[in-house]
Amino acid sequence: MTLLESLWLWRHSSHAITRLRGRIFNEHLLKDAKDKNRATIFVTPHFGSWEYAGLLTASNCNLMIMYAPPKLDYLHKLSYAGRSSTGAQLIETNSAGIKTLVHHLKNGGSVGILPDQVPVGNGGVYVPFFSRLAYTTTLVGKLASRFNCEIVFCYSLRNLENKLCFDTYYFPASKELYKDDATSAHALNKFIEECIAKAPEQYLWSYKRFKQPPPNTSDPY
Repeated sequence: MTLLESLWLWRHSSHAITRLRGRIFNEHLLKDAKDKNRATIFVTPHFGSWEYAGLLTASNCNLMIMYAPPKLDYLHKLSYAGRSSTGAQLIETNSAGIKTLVHHLKNGGSVGILPDQVPVGNGGVYVPFFSRLAYTTTLVGKLASRFNCEIVFCYSLRNLENKLCFDTYYFPASKELYKDDATSAHALNKFIEECIAKAPEQYLWSYKRFKQPPPNTSDPY
């Protein structure tokens, strides 16, 4: 279902914002990112329709999104065109992309980050995720602390009464996100767990969240 929805959104993204728009909770957090011109990090896990959440958010503020390009060229072109159609700027998850993102935040822009992607290199710490250690990004906390950014959690869920629309939720981050790497990453995973508990059938369980296990431990896959 997620795959089919994503393909449809990429082909009809601008129209989809109006057609599939359901309720929006705490919309003022979205508007503040634009009206107050303050750097904001929108944190959206692989939960519900992260594609729709990105399109909706980008249509309301100056959003830059980090992404990993698909290996298939035609899929890359399709996803890039769709994800950027409502105004988002797309940058790759590499060192050059990080530099571009930092410059964007310095100028009061907003960025979108998928917090449950396994980071590369030294970009993460091992903290619990559903009682199992998972290599978790520290980028969100570091950026927020360095540039005094707002952190807003965001996700879009299929409406159970009307499956032809998405309800979108925005929440302010807890203070733990602004502390040291381990505390921040732990709070990030706790938020994702709380999201999943609300609608476990709408999480992307097939994503290999534990594909980089701690040293001297076996690969669970």
